[in-house]
Amino acid sequence: MSSGFARVGMFLLGLATGGHAQGGTALDAWLADIDHQHAASVGAAIALLPVGLRTDYVLVFASRSLQAASFTAPRAVLYGTDGRFIVTFNGDSGQRGFEAIETMEFDERTGTFHFRELRFRPDGVAELSADNPARCAACHGRPARPVWDLPPVWPGVYGERYRAGLSPAEAAGMQAFLRRQPADPRYRHLVSPARFAERSTYVGSAHARYDGDSDEPPNFRLTALLSGMQQQSLIASLLAAPGFGRYRHLLVAAADGHCGDVATYLPAEQRERVRSERERRLAYAAPLREREAVGRRSRRVATVESYRAGFHAEDLSELRILAEAVAGLAPQRWALALDNDEENRLLVDSAPGAADLLAGVVEAGDATLRNARGLRTFGEADPYCHYLRAANQRVLAETSGLAGADVARESAGSPGPASTRPSLVARCATCHTGEIGPKLPFDDSAMLRQALLGGGYPRGRLLDEILYRLTPAAGQDQMPRGTMTTGPEQSALEDYFLGVAASARTDTRP
Repeated sequence: MSSGFARVGMFLLGLATGGHAQGGTALDAWLADIDHQHAASVGAAIALLPVGLRTDYVLVFASRSLQAASFTAPRAVLYGTDGRFIVTFNGDSGQRGFEAIETMEFDERTGTFHFRELRFRPDGVAELSADNPARCAACHGRPARPVWDLPPVWPGVYGERYRAGLSPAEAAGMQAFLRRQPADPRYRHLVSPARFAERSTYVGSAHARYDGDSDEPPNFRLTALLSGMQQQSLIASLLAAPGFGRYRHLLVAAADGHCGDVATYLPAEQRERVRSERERRLAYAAPLREREAVGRRSRRVATVESYRAGFHAEDLSELRILAEAVAGLAPQRWALALDNDEENRLLVDSAPGAADLLAGVVEAGDATLRNARGLRTFGEADPYCHYLRAANQRVLAETSGLAGADVARESAGSPGPASTRPSLVARCATCHTGEIGPKLPFDDSAMLRQALLGGGYPRGRLLDEILYRLTPAAGQDQMPRGTMTTGPEQSALEDYFLGVAASARTDTRP
């Protein structure tokens, strides 16, 4: 990871500006302190973090990230009061990722997430990775987004069951961690870790509610913060989609969720395409949802439906289908969790959800729509939905000769010739460098065509293994990991790999 590192030295209205702010960020301030104080280790750098960041955090004892974790040496995720700057580290020299600090910053101007790694050379010099390096993109994707679970369970995190306290294994692990923490060069900088052994940290008390204090556990608070930022990020991407202006009223209706079948707002051809995509996603999600339920039962944790909790998760499925199918938004992750993207859900807490953010943008330029919101009946004749339908039909009629977004979307999704490399192949290359996934030459078509016909894989040749991994039948092993491909995208990938393999058979060069 030495290449791409540099030596460390001395919302919505602003979304049109591009790029990450270059100065004045929390990361910039921290790096300046590291440089000024000549901090030469991970522990010394953690000591220079603001007290607020070292006060609000969660502890992970079983990690799926590049930083490993255990009960006695957990991965600490420091998120502070607003979650816009997050710092993570672990504590055992034998753990994966011990040598690195991972950071995440959210740029509210652009609605983008920025992940980096900070390491210290043997001579004590700090080195910072490039923005969103391949190692981070393997899980966080492009565009990057955070990875975290929704309640009622955060597997592998202390307090993993929502409002249920610590399990016996967690309680024993926490006591071992607290014995280690005061003298540990990294963990000793965490503020008030003893509270993580107390039931009141995870199960809200009447006294806290009476005083007006938050009685939500740390895992839930982090979920709420990340969900709010991810909703802003999704809306920022949607505003930049080529067909947003043309379909803005339709998208507001889809996000609203109270306007019936919004596919009826579209012409017949587009309507059937949306309904077909809806059915495909439902079929894709069913076995994954069942597997998740089995996993929950095996861990003896409750499902969302059985919990009497005061949280609400916003379902963005309909908005996603319309945004990608007709507005031209590139496929991206619509959830926080690594393995349940088909749910398309984000937590709605005190911050506005995606539906409110989107409606606010469109209503800002439409006084009639703003007034219609105040007259809502939520019935069949709801004035708000009626106006959205009429406005959508009017705009579509006015721009009937300017349906470029639809043409572009269909062209991007069509398989095309096997020699044309689909963009998702780059995602395969990012993961299969040998550092994250097995080394495979996805970025070298000449080497790839020979490798595809090689055997030794569970389903025979590498080609057979890839074709299986592209299908929903592969379940949690489906590839590209972290991407829910559309039907045309899957076909494009299949055609590409089949075409490359076929060229290997016909290549007569020595």
